[in-house]
Amino acid sequence: TAWWSAADDIGRMLNAHLNRPRDETYGIPMQGPEALTTKQAVERYAKAAGLKASRAPLFLMRTIGVFVRELGYVASISKAMNHAPEPFQSEETWGALGKAETTIEDFAKLATANGD
Repeated sequence: TAWWSAADDIGRMLNAHLNRPRDETYGIPMQGPEALTTKQAVERYAKAAGLKASRAPLFLMRTIGVFVRELGYVASISKAMNHAPEPFQSEETWGALGKAETTIEDFAKLATANGD
């Protein structure tokens, strides 16, 4: 699982951090509001955007990825995210800079409203 993060949340937290006194630590974790597997994130994004999610076996994506680099990259990232759960590390960050608020559904609605 991964703590999916929206650029709006990261930007807001980074801005808050940069406006703090300079003697504070700069290595701070920034994570989204909830941990989701790649499958959960895709399914929820597709539903919120009014799309249909499709699945392909990872080995097939890696094989085609030899010829289509972007698909190979997606396969590599998906494999890493599915086999290396990301621990929650942002409790202190959220307390100091504000909690990440943008859900997958919020992001999908914004992206489709902007034509992205």
